[in-house]
Amino acid sequence: MAESEERKKYRREWAKTHKEVGTLARRKWVSANRERVRETARKYRAKNRDKFAMQNVAYRLKHPDKIKNNNLRKSGWTLDAFNNALAAQDFKCAICFCNLRALPPKQIHADHCHLTNKRRGVLCHHCNAGIGCLQDDPEILQSAMTYLRRAL
Repeated sequence: MAESEERKKYRREWAKTHKEVGTLARRKWVSANRERVRETARKYRAKNRDKFAMQNVAYRLKHPDKIKNNNLRKSGWTLDAFNNALAAQDFKCAICFCNLRALPPKQIHADHCHLTNKRRGVLCHHCNAGIGCLQDDPEILQSAMTYLRRAL
């Protein structure tokens, strides 16, 4: 049996006035059934993996600055500090002086000390990987320089 328009209107008005009560009841139920909610969400995400992947890609394409800023924050940088450092370095790598504008964004790295999280500069991928492989240790780097000079 179809619901009358008057009844539908009454239910909409009731829902508006009692929304807060329903929200509080929902919060209470969720906190009491936290594991059940998590398991249901996990199953839904597994079943709709492609949907979530597409949403993630769309969000990343729509908000590249937010993604970049979040990634920079992990290493003690902000987007403004990164852009200022790039400009101060004349858009060149702090070590090899290659043109960073010619590189894809994923190959431009905000270098930082892993012990103190102190910002050091902006590097190309090769220089960042090089000092990372040498464990950010000046003595190992000096040893590598001596080795290279000796081999010439």
